[in-house]
Parts: sequence; structure tokens; C-alpha cells
Amino acid sequence: MNINPWIRLVYKLNLTLFIGISVGTVSLTNIIDDPWLAKHVLAWCGLLAFIMSAGSNIFDAMSATMASQVSRVDGIPGVKVTVGPAAQDSVKAVAADPLLPNITLKP
Repeated sequence: MNINPWIRLVYKLNLTLFIGISVGTVSLTNIIDDPWLAKHVLAWCGLLAFIMSAGSNIFDAMSATMASQVSRVDGIPGVKVTVGPAAQDSVKAVAADPLLPNITLKP
């Protein structure tokens, strides 16, 4: 399963922001005047960073499957990917361009 790279980028940028706020690297002193409210924002950012980091790991694991690797190779112009019953554990990618060598991917 492929996840849109822009969605992953925005997701991970938000994750980085939440981590920065929760550990104090990004200061909220001049943004939020009320110290009671600032503590709650820090707590929620820490919780969201924890949950989103787990989600980020899941996204990375989903994009590292064999199907995702095949779709990356299949997206190259001039490359045709074929998978037959005899090649269940490996993927054969044959380039239509004679300048590209034949490629065989193994998990």
C-alpha cells in the first residue's frame, strides 16, 4: 500500500512540531500567556506526538511491503513488471529499454 508522499510529509512535519513543543524546544512563552493553558498544550502535544509516532511507524511498515517495492519499480518509464506462478517469492522486472539491464528483485 502506498501512501501519498505529500500526506506523509505533512503528517511527519506535524509530528516534528508536536515533539518540539512537548520537549520544550519550541517555546510557547510569547504565544500562550496563561501558564495553566500552556501546561495543557504541552501535555496534549506530548500525547499526540506519542500516538503519531506509532502511526508513522505503521505508515513506514506499510510502504515497505513487496507490493510497494514493485509499484516503485513499475513506475519507472520503460520498465514492465511481470509476476508469474513460478516467481512467487521474487519479482522479475524486464526493461523495455535496451540500455537498462534486466532487473530481478528478491525479498
